[in-house]
Amino acid sequence: LITVSGGPISLAPAASDSTTFTGSYVVTQADVDAGSRANLALATGQDPGGNDVTDEDDHTEPLPQNPAIDLVKTAALTDDADGSGAASPGDELTYTFTATNTGNVTLTDVTVTDPLTGLSTISCTPAQPTTLAIGASMDCTATLTVTADHFAAGVIDNTATATGTPPQGDDVTDTDDETVPVPSGGVSITKLTNGVPDSTMVWKFTLTGPNDVNEMFMTPPASFNFGGVTLISGLTYQVCETGIPAGWTAEWKVDTDNDGIPDTIIPFVGGVNTSPVGPGGYIDVFDPDYVALPEEYSNDTRCVNFTAGSEQVLAFEIDNVFVGGGQRTIGFWKNWNLCTGGGQAATAAANGGAAAGWFILDDLLADPGFLVGDLALGGGDCVQAVRILDKRDIVSSEKKASDSAFNMAAQLLAAMLNEAAQANTCAASQTAVADGQMLLEQLNFTGTGDYPSPNSQANAIAETLDLYNNGFLCN
Repeated sequence: LITVSGGPISLAPAASDSTTFTGSYVVTQADVDAGSRANLALATGQDPGGNDVTDEDDHTEPLPQNPAIDLVKTAALTDDADGSGAASPGDELTYTFTATNTGNVTLTDVTVTDPLTGLSTISCTPAQPTTLAIGASMDCTATLTVTADHFAAGVIDNTATATGTPPQGDDVTDTDDETVPVPSGGVSITKLTNGVPDSTMVWKFTLTGPNDVNEMFMTPPASFNFGGVTLISGLTYQVCETGIPAGWTAEWKVDTDNDGIPDTIIPFVGGVNTSPVGPGGYIDVFDPDYVALPEEYSNDTRCVNFTAGSEQVLAFEIDNVFVGGGQRTIGFWKNWNLCTGGGQAATAAANGGAAAGWFILDDLLADPGFLVGDLALGGGDCVQAVRILDKRDIVSSEKKASDSAFNMAAQLLAAMLNEAAQANTCAASQTAVADGQMLLEQLNFTGTGDYPSPNSQANAIAETLDLYNNGFLCN
């Protein structure tokens, strides 16, 4: 109902008035939703006889409808399970959706949908489907667990849709997409032998770390990337060279300026079996098998822990050089032979054997052969030599680790093998070898029976030889 102001007035015949009477009306949302507003006006007057005369007229005012909806979709890493700081397998993403009525009519049956595989049920406030007045919004969330497929793709990219129904006409929609990177890195190795790539030498490498990464590669070729395995950015992995023979050095370089060319030598640190990652994404070369003396290990593995970069392949260069390289422990020589059934002898043979610097115990027993006290060990004596290295009686195979003569003999034979394999020596190691041999000769050591040896002297020499065989005595 419109309240009309003005009048009453008198009108002469055929006269009209369009200014005296006025009225106003405030358009409602219901009017806009209806698309128009209709009204009927009534005019009343009296003739000279006092009789009422009337007339009416109606009018429909069209009201334009501009339905519209807006959707904003965002994503956040809400459960960084591995602490990498970026989306990676096992992490949880939370998606937020805000649908807003940005038109001039009420929208009904407002919904938000997202076809992303693995996405949880979309939960909204108010619950969908809902009705939104002008300017009102519906806020929704859903979660997604990042999978290995997302990691392989390198990105999670999808589009959500908001839909609303206006009072008249077709539904209105809006879409918004969100791209979440799932960054990855990689590693490559260039393998040098005596300073150059070698198309024949067989060297063994491993790559282990999170997300079940457990790769092994054997050269040739001299350049490889473990099959292009993808690594989670920000997490720590370990790359290793294993089975390095006696007498060989191992120099590692790494690319520090992201040009793909290794340019910086990584230092080796002894006496540890792990090494933290430094600010540059790596820090030291180390032996993961190291155990403190007098425990035994092989000393034939070198590793580096490194942090995988984002969309970066970290390049390493590893150069093994013969001669004058590293010593090996009694555990190494107990395995690198023909009589204990391991595969190391086949590896040595495939790389050219003794002629190429790949010595096994049998090679060195045959030439030059060894005298340990009064025990002569030559070609064909692999079993006896392994028993000496294992601190056993060569006849009965009885364990003799508590006998200081056997303990020293094991370290002495390993030191002699290292010298024969052209490993690095020094005055201290040479003196310990000579002193150990002299003491065993005084004891008439033959590798069998018991020896009431001077424990303190034998143990001191054995300790020095152990340091040498573990690579701690001679630089």
